[in-house]
Parts: sequence; structure tokens; C-alpha cells
Amino acid sequence: MDPFGFRHELAWGQLARPSSFRPGRAISGFVTGRGGLGHAVLIVPDLERAQAFYTGVLGF
Repeated sequence: MDPFGFRHELAWGQLARPSSFRPGRAISGFVTGRGGLGHAVLIVPDLERAQAFYTGVLGF
């Protein structure tokens, strides 16, 4: 949980499994490829506090 009470789930290194989600139609548009997440938008009440927290947790 972050300092503002928001819960987040981050994962890295997930592998596709035979039982993984398979969409029923072709997916088009923005695709991140092997790089993973393209970007995230977080709206927070205190930018300095959020930057300190997320930099400490994520390391960047």
C-alpha cells in the first residue's frame, strides 16, 4: 500500500502458459513488446511524497 492508501500490484518476468488468457479477437494498437509496461499515470495528493515513496520502492 502506498502512503495514500492505494494498493498496487506489480509483476515482472511472467511467462505465458498454455492456460494463459487468449483474446477472442486480434489485438491492435499500442503493444509494449518484450519491454513490458509502456507507462503509468498516478494521480496523487502530494507529488514530493509520492516521488520519494515510488523511487524507494521501485528503485528509479
